[in-house]
Amino acid sequence: MLCGGLAIVGVRGVAKSVEARNATVIVPFRSETRVGDLGITVTSAGVNGFSSTSPGGTILWHEPKLLIHLSVRNYNPNKFHTVRGQALTAVVEDNFGKRLEGIRPQTEFGLTSRAQGQIPPYGAVSVGSADPTPDMLILEIPSATASSLVVTLDAANYGGGGKLRVVILRSDWEPLPQPVTTSARSTIRNGRKN
Repeated sequence: MLCGGLAIVGVRGVAKSVEARNATVIVPFRSETRVGDLGITVTSAGVNGFSSTSPGGTILWHEPKLLIHLSVRNYNPNKFHTVRGQALTAVVEDNFGKRLEGIRPQTEFGLTSRAQGQIPPYGAVSVGSADPTPDMLILEIPSATASSLVVTLDAANYGGGGKLRVVILRSDWEPLPQPVTTSARSTIRNGRKN
């Protein structure tokens, strides 16, 4: 459905094709949307630490940030597609309209390092039809009062036009607290386990 430049497609988990140029397409979280031969999915979101590789080849571990994982799949076995990463073009805002800042991992000397699972911000990759190609957004952790995030991806990075917009609820990026079970209620008091 296309209405005033805004297209709404898909049911969770069902692939739909996006043919409208320069439209904004609302895509359900974890659903695949087609941009030409490519299937694009925002697969997961969560607050976690991550690793990167320094220009010298050293693996670095970084403190927890909000990580939004994307997957790009090529459905044309006869063609390779050039795909640019979303790290510099994606816009992520919380439900209050606050834009979350993207994080570029750095070494202890301030050099930019390459995050594992992310298409290089100023680079591109060639995507064949074998396995899906991962990409990742690294962002500041949303405020404790944010209840949802709106992720806007640039379809031009996939050879299309317009924007892909995905809404992620807090329950999708932050696990709910687990109920306390009888065995977990056992505590240590005065040096003794109760």
